[in-house]
Amino acid sequence: TSSYPGLVRAADLIGQLADPHYLRKLPTLFYEFQETGINEQLGYYSPYDLRVRYPSFYWGIVSSYIQNALHYLRVTQEGKQWIANLYSHVFSSEHKEFHNI
Repeated sequence: TSSYPGLVRAADLIGQLADPHYLRKLPTLFYEFQETGINEQLGYYSPYDLRVRYPSFYWGIVSSYIQNALHYLRVTQEGKQWIANLYSHVFSSEHKEFHNI
């Protein structure tokens, strides 16, 4: 994310993945991935796979693309809220006992 296009990519990823309604939008994201062939590359066969494997998707792929952008978000309270939302989705997916709360 050190370039302008990289920052735009990071903003898009953060905007999608930190959306307060992100977990409800996973089925839509799954079908978007299906259209682009990403599901096949990542081994996702259903929207449930995307949710269950979300932590590895985040830590293994997304995280490296957004680190520099997170620095900018830490400057404002609203930015910090976006970061909190982002990590809350990761936490929720990592800790299955919270799925039904």
